[in-house]
Amino acid sequence: MLRSIHLGSCLLFFLSAEYIQAQESRIESAVDSMNKLLYTYNYFDTIQNDQSYFSYVKTIDSLADLALNSGEKNAFYKARNARFNFHKYKDEYEKAERTLEEARRFSLAESDSTYYTRFTYLVGNLYHRMYWYDSSIVYFRKSLDLALELGDKRLEATSINAIAVSYANLNRYEDSKNYYSKALHLAEAGGDSLQIQLVMGNLALAHARLDQGDSCLYYARPSYDIAVRIDDVRGIYQSLNTLTMGTCLVGRYHEAIRYSKQLQSLVEPLGELGFMATSYLYRSKAQAALNRYNEALESAKLSAKLTKEFKGPNHQLEILEWMVELTEGEKKYQEALDYQKELNLYQDTVFKAESNRILDRLTTQYETRQKEEKISALEEIQAESELKQQFRNLMFVAVILFLAVTVCLIYILLKRKVERETMGRQKAVHELLRSQLNPHFLFNALSSIQLFLINKGEGANALEYLSKFAKLMRRILENSRKDVVSLADEVSTLRHYLDLQKLRFDNGFDYRIDINTEADPEEILFPPMFAQPFIENSLEHGISEIKDGMIEINFYQNGDNLHFSVQDNGIGVSRSLQMDKRKEHESLATKITYDRIEVLRKLMKKKVTFEIKDRLNHEQVIIGTEVRFEMPIEFSL
Repeated sequence: MLRSIHLGSCLLFFLSAEYIQAQESRIESAVDSMNKLLYTYNYFDTIQNDQSYFSYVKTIDSLADLALNSGEKNAFYKARNARFNFHKYKDEYEKAERTLEEARRFSLAESDSTYYTRFTYLVGNLYHRMYWYDSSIVYFRKSLDLALELGDKRLEATSINAIAVSYANLNRYEDSKNYYSKALHLAEAGGDSLQIQLVMGNLALAHARLDQGDSCLYYARPSYDIAVRIDDVRGIYQSLNTLTMGTCLVGRYHEAIRYSKQLQSLVEPLGELGFMATSYLYRSKAQAALNRYNEALESAKLSAKLTKEFKGPNHQLEILEWMVELTEGEKKYQEALDYQKELNLYQDTVFKAESNRILDRLTTQYETRQKEEKISALEEIQAESELKQQFRNLMFVAVILFLAVTVCLIYILLKRKVERETMGRQKAVHELLRSQLNPHFLFNALSSIQLFLINKGEGANALEYLSKFAKLMRRILENSRKDVVSLADEVSTLRHYLDLQKLRFDNGFDYRIDINTEADPEEILFPPMFAQPFIENSLEHGISEIKDGMIEINFYQNGDNLHFSVQDNGIGVSRSLQMDKRKEHESLATKITYDRIEVLRKLMKKKVTFEIKDRLNHEQVIIGTEVRFEMPIEFSL
């Protein structure tokens, strides 16, 4: 009898444990599903989203409460992270910041050090996204200290690298150099040759920016040797660039020219001319030091051209300053004057951007200080006599008036300066962006707008199309300046592109995008606008002549590789090629994509596969086209 009771109690205990475990599993599974939903929404045009988008915050908060009540803290932290990402993708930075602070306070109260460290790092990441680099450094340092206490080497290395990058963005190369040195010690301790080479290259560049030629060469030479040994193409390019800078800085001008020409011979066949922007500049300085003025001027002009195409405003300022110095030294005063005018324009543009950031920060600090002073004034009024109270009130008013007058004067001065700069700034911004537009897609888009306005007389549709087109162009321009973007950003851009094409084709087709990866799509890196040419081919050549067209796009992870495929139910690749041959048509977008694939194969030194074929049913009848692509996965820090 007692044995039966004992067995029954044990059975009841195990059934209860299994029920609790199943309940916790269901909560975490639901939170994971909500995380995946983040990458299905169109954050540019919320009308395109379903009802789950508008109820997302309420749903994820309910799951967080359920997880908390069930004691499932892992699911709770995941839910807080999902809510943070939702606000971040919508550029709702205040809400994103508030979500992180709530999560940090809770994890601190619960003594969950690992999560507290991670959320601290995410605060720095958020500020970095907002271009508040000095604030991001504060939190990256906090996450570094916490990672050291926890012994978390991965987060330690990530925090150190993030600090170094933030300092570099602030042009504080001395501080950036110090943190890259710490990163080098970690890389050497780990024995990772690729990481050692990368950090040495960054150190060499930081020393070069500080005009420390000997120190630059100290790191550039072993960086080059390692890159050659492990056959790292980008490392070789970077090392040759810093070797050019370092030898020029120490006065070995013939050697600097030789390194620059060696780099040129490597990058020109691949079209990677962006690596030559800085190399041409230092080649020009070396040639000028050797009194080879004509060659120096030609190299400087090539550097200016590549800098305008591939580099940012700070690099543009550097080459323009050199052009002024070079032409003025040769007494070509008219050319020097022209370059000085262009230099002034860029200096004003950079100064205005920096002034805006400083003004935003000062405004925040002023508002915070004003609140603190009001509280302090109230406490002093209650503690002091009537006479002192009146005196302090008068002083308070005087301070407020002084601050108000100061702010007004600053505002008036800045407003007058902005009015003088507006025309020049608009021209500079226009020229910077004009070269980045995709003429092929631009022609199709404007033709569609013409169709709405003139042929169909649908002005309202044309305005809607134009609005969506403008938002898509903004995303394309942002991504075109980057070598890689997150898979989440790429999918968001593709959704916006396809929604725009649906308007153009009068909703004559539909599409579906699926993501199935073990890692967070936000952490997976992907070449920007890489899948778009295949989708464009499906639209233009595959399903353009049929009704109820369907395009299916899949991204999925298989081990260490990322696969993606584009399928349609159109006429098939064989028939499409025959029609294109009769029309003597050549897809420029597809040709560029083939070239990008070849470059990826050479840079990664890994297997990269690509295939286009007809889709066949069981009767071997063509039912559409399928494009498959496989490449190694790269992750962000």
